[in-house]
Amino acid sequence: MATKAFPSTPVGRRGRYVIVAILLATLLIGSAITLFPLEVFAIKDEAKRAEDLIKIAQKAESRVQALIDVVKSNNTIIEKIIDIGLNESFYGNITVFEEGSELLDKAEAAFSAESYGEAMQNATLAMEKFRDAFRGICTILQEAGFEEIEVEGRLIILGEAEGRPEYQAQGLLVAMNRCLERIEVLNNTLKSLSKDDIEEIQEVLYNAYLCLNISKAKELLSEPGHVAEVAHNLTLANRLMNQAHLMVKAMASAKCEERMERFMLRIEERIRRMIGNLSKTDLDEMAGLMGFRNIGEFQKALRGFLEEARERYKMGKIGEALGRLKLVERRIGEFTRLFEARQLPESEQEEGHLSLEVSVTKEVQKNFVTLKITVKNTGDVSIVFPNAAFGLIIEKKVANGNGGQDVWKPFYTPVSAQVLVTLDPREAREIAIKIQKPPEGIYRAVAHGWSKVSMEPVVAYSEEFSLP
Repeated sequence: MATKAFPSTPVGRRGRYVIVAILLATLLIGSAITLFPLEVFAIKDEAKRAEDLIKIAQKAESRVQALIDVVKSNNTIIEKIIDIGLNESFYGNITVFEEGSELLDKAEAAFSAESYGEAMQNATLAMEKFRDAFRGICTILQEAGFEEIEVEGRLIILGEAEGRPEYQAQGLLVAMNRCLERIEVLNNTLKSLSKDDIEEIQEVLYNAYLCLNISKAKELLSEPGHVAEVAHNLTLANRLMNQAHLMVKAMASAKCEERMERFMLRIEERIRRMIGNLSKTDLDEMAGLMGFRNIGEFQKALRGFLEEARERYKMGKIGEALGRLKLVERRIGEFTRLFEARQLPESEQEEGHLSLEVSVTKEVQKNFVTLKITVKNTGDVSIVFPNAAFGLIIEKKVANGNGGQDVWKPFYTPVSAQVLVTLDPREAREIAIKIQKPPEGIYRAVAHGWSKVSMEPVVAYSEEFSLP
């Protein structure tokens, strides 16, 4: 190759400075490449790609969430979905969406930790979940007879939403697993009933179980054209589950009526027993302390509440019936406390130290959380409780809607025998409470009783604990 010659001219001082500057610039650029290789530019590029991918996934999440909200808030759509037996499949797709949201959370956490590769991987997996959930829900809407749906002011033509049946596969499998969990829960409920009463129900549940062969369903869904068959099996299983629930409900209703009658008889007998041990003067005075003119008016009010409970129950208004019974229970509790105070000798009327302690340990199982609650009388006065569960209430901490401090709300009250229970000084007892799949949050146990001497109420709170 020919080399072009330049004239040889002398270089002045200024020219030398220019040459030196160019050489320094070249050396600096070379040093930068040596000291900071292409990794810097690659990292910046990877971070940008991860950030962009997460933004796309966030938009996808928002889009699917909006679709779910529209469907759940429209009673007509929900009724149609239930009518064609795809309600479980719909909620199965919501579970798929929630799995995508969890993956997106992991992607965002990885991005914050500068693990850009992991962030992109999780964001990609999240978008796949969002896609599957979106397509699955669109397919369900189509099968329910809808051709379009408006979401956030934008009309989605369902036939163009890639709502092909094969994308229902994951939602169907999730729905089948949910149905199996429901069967397990109902089976556990049946264990507490008489064997003679549950044989027919167990047969129905077994038939539902046979419809939910997960391995067979996966095999069918791996091939095209079998979604309808799996969906049919799921629909049949859900119908059998509903039948079993109705059978259990009917049985429980009959048992409940028997228990209500026995409860009323016990209440009446309890009142007669207490009234027979006191003079009419004492009884009228006690009734007066409760807001009644005399003991006769108190008895009449109780009979009225019991009769109202019976009538409400016959009308199918179970909640109102239970409300009347709780009112009776509260009034009986007040009367009992006054009665017990009258029975104490005068030498025992002086109040000592009133103190109560509650502690909780928890065991988490697959579908249940078992709370082992110890209630201890740490004072020197006997404490009376309204029931065998020591008047316990499990409370949950919830956000204040007005933006103020969090508040405690009753979450669960254990069912127990309505008999008075006494803890003597330094005595402790334990009760186990089983709660089915409690929502995640902060809880505490609260025991309620009163002094056997002065009737002064006492309340004790456990330390806060998290569930599940």
